Amino acid sequence: MLVVACSSDDAVVVDAGDATMDAQDAADVVDAHPLDEPYPCCIDEPYPPVDEGGYTFQQTVAKVYCTRVSGCCSSLDAGAFDYDACVGGLGLQGWEGANADFLVPFVVDGGRIAHNGTAETSCLAGLATMSCDMSSNEHAAITSNCAAAFSGTSAIGGPCRADIECVQGAYCDTSKDGGACVTLVGQDAACQRTDQCAYKGFGSLYCNGTTCQPRLANDASCGSDDTCESGICANAACASAFEVVTLCAQP
Repeated sequence: MLVVACSSDDAVVVDAGDATMDAQDAADVVDAHPLDEPYPCCIDEPYPPVDEGGYTFQQTVAKVYCTRVSGCCSSLDAGAFDYDACVGGLGLQGWEGANADFLVPFVVDGGRIAHNGTAETSCLAGLATMSCDMSSNEHAAITSNCAAAFSGTSAIGGPCRADIECVQGAYCDTSKDGGACVTLVGQDAACQRTDQCAYKGFGSLYCNGTTCQPRLANDASCGSDDTCESGICANAACASAFEVVTLCAQP
């Protein structure tokens, strides 16, 4: 699951009140908590303005998600929650790293990305109302919608800087002519990264460091969410549910 910060002595504590949110609540979050994203490390090119579509979406995801977690912590009396640290930690990575390719220089304005407004709305609505005890089915639905909010238009053999610019069924091989979209490899094929096995790293296969393999069943040992069929790695094991309360500060 996403890692968020627990409270500290100088934490900014958010009083979220009721642990439920609707679409208007989600919109209000964006207005109430402006986010000044720091200049990312090691990128020499100018950082695109925050009103670019992809950046705005990633920032909104962080705000809505962190507000929802804060609501769970408040309603369950599980301790204070550091909202600012949560938003800062999630940054522009997005839900489970979905669409993190926006951090790659020139991708946002490269003209090779299509926007799916329906998926975007469903992603934010899912985060705004996610259960404090999240099932794997709910997690999968949110992940699918957030990942589908943006997809590539560059065909197989076309140019790319990152996976998000390639059509579904492809990944960006940056070793080819400065970057070219190539077909995903299949099960048992050699790989170095999960995005070579599944589009943008989301699918039924993951890379175990050597080959593409089916994601692991519940109770199997895991080191990250993307190795699990459920999409949830908790306490080093694939799980069918995740309790958001474990992200709250404990008394």
